[in-house]
Amino acid sequence: MRKTLMATIAAGAALATASVLAVPASAAPARPAEIERETMGTCSAGARWDLNLEREFGVIDIDFEIDAATPGEKWTVSITRNGSKVLKVSQVADAEGEIDVNHMVRDRAGSDRISVTATSASGQSCRGSLRI
Repeated sequence: MRKTLMATIAAGAALATASVLAVPASAAPARPAEIERETMGTCSAGARWDLNLEREFGVIDIDFEIDAATPGEKWTVSITRNGSKVLKVSQVADAEGEIDVNHMVRDRAGSDRISVTATSASGQSCRGSLRI
């Protein structure tokens, strides 16, 4: 009887350990919790742009910068996600010729294509996009 009881306890302990260590597939994350993407390019008249996306905590942080623009020049920046406009803003380039636009959108299921178009008052344009 004692041998049977010990075998039963050992089997129960093994089963309990296996069930604690097993992680159901539904508990595994479908995609990484944090991801970053970056791309850069040159605008039509020589200014440079940089687009950074960071997905974390259920939001996508969009950071678009323009360098080497004409100081004091007005720019209009439009951001779209999957073809739908999420932001349109005007900014004036600072004394160093820089513009920085930051915007956050809620992260949705699946991948998103973020596109940015910036146009200066003089007609210079910048275009960039990333998928995240």
